[in-house]
Amino acid sequence: MKEFDGKVALVTGTTGIGLATARRLASGGAAIIACGIDRAANAAMKAELEGSGAEALVVGADVSVPDQVRDALAAGVERFGGLDIIVNSAAVHPYGTATSTDFETW
Repeated sequence: MKEFDGKVALVTGTTGIGLATARRLASGGAAIIACGIDRAANAAMKAELEGSGAEALVVGADVSVPDQVRDALAAGVERFGGLDIIVNSAAVHPYGTATSTDFETW
């Protein structure tokens, strides 16, 4: 059993830190919901993760557009049955917690 078996992770950003994080979570057994604005990077991530045997849903979405993120998350939850882990690695984000950061900053 791997440390993330049965877990579902949302990762924003499909290059750089987002890609590395998705790789790590997937290698630990997590199903990945990923979203990014770079179509080529999205396709490459999907191919890599699925090629390694991971379950992955990679969606074209701009994290600055709430409806796009909501729709990506809803598709992932429908496919994988829930959400356990969130990694926000798209763009640049100031320090704060998930509960103390206001909507405009997100």
